[in-house]
Amino acid sequence: DYTGKPVRMLGAHTDLTKQKKAEQALKNAKNSLALRIEQRTRELAEANQQLKQELEARTKAEQALRESESRYRSMMNAMKDPAYISSPDFRVEYMNPAMESIVGRNALGERCHKALHDLDEKCPWCVQDNISGKVHADIEIISPKNGHAYLVSRFPLVREGKSASTMAVHRDMTDLKLLEGQLRQAQKMEAIGTLAGGVAHDFNNILTAIIGNADLMLMDDDIPSHVKEGIEEIKMSGERAAELTRQLLAFSRKQVIQPKAIDFNELLSKLHKMLIRLIGEDIDIRIVESKGLWLLKMDRIQLEQVVINLVVNGRDAMPDGGKLTIETANATFDDAYLHQHGIKGETGPYVMLAVSDTGTGIDKETQEHIFEPFFTTKEHGKGTGLGLSSIYGIVKQNRGFIWVYSEPGQGTTFKIYLPKNTDSGSGIQAEPHQITVKETRGCETILVVEDDERLRKVVRTILGQFGYTVLEKENGLEAIDFVSTYTGAIDLVIADVVMPKMNGRQAADRIKSLCPGIKVLFMSGYTDNAIVHHGVLKDGLNFIEKPFSPGSLLQKIRYILDSDPAG
Repeated sequence: DYTGKPVRMLGAHTDLTKQKKAEQALKNAKNSLALRIEQRTRELAEANQQLKQELEARTKAEQALRESESRYRSMMNAMKDPAYISSPDFRVEYMNPAMESIVGRNALGERCHKALHDLDEKCPWCVQDNISGKVHADIEIISPKNGHAYLVSRFPLVREGKSASTMAVHRDMTDLKLLEGQLRQAQKMEAIGTLAGGVAHDFNNILTAIIGNADLMLMDDDIPSHVKEGIEEIKMSGERAAELTRQLLAFSRKQVIQPKAIDFNELLSKLHKMLIRLIGEDIDIRIVESKGLWLLKMDRIQLEQVVINLVVNGRDAMPDGGKLTIETANATFDDAYLHQHGIKGETGPYVMLAVSDTGTGIDKETQEHIFEPFFTTKEHGKGTGLGLSSIYGIVKQNRGFIWVYSEPGQGTTFKIYLPKNTDSGSGIQAEPHQITVKETRGCETILVVEDDERLRKVVRTILGQFGYTVLEKENGLEAIDFVSTYTGAIDLVIADVVMPKMNGRQAADRIKSLCPGIKVLFMSGYTDNAIVHHGVLKDGLNFIEKPFSPGSLLQKIRYILDSDPAG
């Protein structure tokens, strides 16, 4: 019955509320778990995607590493320079084929100093302990194993931030060192030649005056005999000094030359008897002529000087007698041969002269100096030291090469290569007719242009005594001014080549424009670019070399005046 008191009904209501709360809590828990599962699923998916990307990146990196290593090995294997990698304890980890060819094997795992240089301890020049990070070191060494010079470049190989191993690349510098030595020697010889040429130029003017005045005095028949003997001694001394200056000019390549086509074999045949007298009876001389030898284009006097000096040099190397062999042959040089020998020259055909003796030989140290002027191994007073130096200059002036091959006690061979005559249609020319002194008198007017007063005086005296009218000027500018106002006839201009303000060639060209048909004779003991090209006299020019004698000057003048056309 309902009594109005809701006791039982309230209790039932309370139980229902708890149940609902429990149901709601369970529902909430399910929702939360679902959210957590969903979130975790997304996180796992994202992690899986990231892992997949990392795996792909790692795969690509490994592939790139393999490709890089392959390229690296291909590059190292293709390198011509020997290279290897060594560990911190100096063990070989890798060496390329170029290094294997030097070592003779793949020395993997061996100590690098032992494998490469046959050293039991670390190389004294080793810098492996002192390089780190990205720093590298270069050092030049001479290998104890093969004696070659190497530039060694060492690079640290960084692994995980630490220098673990070292790569070393060996560049063979032996040929380069040889070329550097040849260059230094050539530069030294060039400097000495410039100095020698300058000295010879000034000295030639003095000698021309000495020899010329001596000859003029000897023309006087009234001088006492004892005075005449003294003058003749002065003249001979001057001529000996002139020979020395010619040798200096030959060395310095400042000698004016007049090349002609020459049969070398024929020249040797004509020199044979004289060479036998030079070397004496205790030396056996043999000439081996190559058949079909090409012609040379060279100054004949220079070529004879080369042969004679080499023969005399060989004779002096055999004081107890021996054998002297002179050989000729044809030779052709290509680019590879010139490069191998460090020659800056022309490829093509050459004529070879070889002079060999069985004498004392020359050591390596002496060979480095034998072509220097005044260097001699002979006793004091028995050699000027200019024989080989003049040969060197003559050969270089004629665009040739010279080598010496020698060992102490084994004799010496000098080999000279001179360019073949390549001028089409040029044959061997006959020597011009020599005019006697009696035929040298004249009555023409001659203008002398010379900056050396003593030489002008000598030339004026010589020409005056033989009937010529002499005009003289100190330099080219004065000569041009004089000719432009002179009303008389001038038959010949004698001009020094090397003069201040204006050289002789420039002055002569201006004078010839003022006086068409006038003839010119150049004189000099020294070359410049005015009248020569590489020391060779330009075609159509008349030239007399200082120092000259009165007779040679008069003969040259008469020959020019009597010939056509104007020179």
